[in-house]
Amino acid sequence: MGRQFQLHNVSVSRKIEEDLPPIYVNPNQLEQVLINVLTNARQALDERTEEAESHGERFQKRLVCRISRENDRVVFEVADNAVGVPDEIETRIFEPFFTTKEVGQGTGLGLSIAHILVTRSLGGRIWVEDNEMGGASFKVALPIRAPTPSPSPNSGGGERGEASKKEAEK
Repeated sequence: MGRQFQLHNVSVSRKIEEDLPPIYVNPNQLEQVLINVLTNARQALDERTEEAESHGERFQKRLVCRISRENDRVVFEVADNAVGVPDEIETRIFEPFFTTKEVGQGTGLGLSIAHILVTRSLGGRIWVEDNEMGGASFKVALPIRAPTPSPSPNSGGGERGEASKKEAEK
């Protein structure tokens, strides 16, 4: 993704809080969520640049990625300085197939997939809000919790283990 932002002349800054606790999630799912949110931000920045250039203005694309702890959650934030999310569509942006792009330009699935993964698979929350740069901040909050120990293969696992033990005694 870093190369994508370089190619699109996006200034990226990272702010990662020290001593963050571990979160126990499927890393592939978290990666997919972050790729979808980052792609959405890059596209919004590109659209804002086109708009500025059509008026003869220059626009410096900026993206801030933060990771912090808020109470019992680790929060990933992707903030851009594009135009933000208008109130009239804010409630729809996570719907499947909803897009603000022209026909053939977007599937409307990126943020929907991110929402499904965060809420159903990762046990978290995703939302958008305006930020101090005039753009949108997408936030993903994931719970801090210890991993659930899985039973060892030799622990017997209840009924099945009892049946195996009885078979061995015969």
